[in-house]
Amino acid sequence: MKQSLKQAVKELKGKDEYRILATGQGLTTQLLGLKTSSVSAFEKMVEEARESIKSQERQTMKIK
Repeated sequence: MKQSLKQAVKELKGKDEYRILATGQGLTTQLLGLKTSSVSAFEKMVEEARESIKSQERQTMKIK
């Protein structure tokens, strides 16, 4: 599962749609090279998915 998530994230980050999300609209974001709120939200979703996978793996280990 972890590998599937890593692969999916890698593929998504290679798409034009991700590059659009990563492109800052405001002058400050562009000049300072700051992370856009869209990229921050994407990273939060990925982290939540990782935590969910870890939790499922822990539950599976308890059952065995």
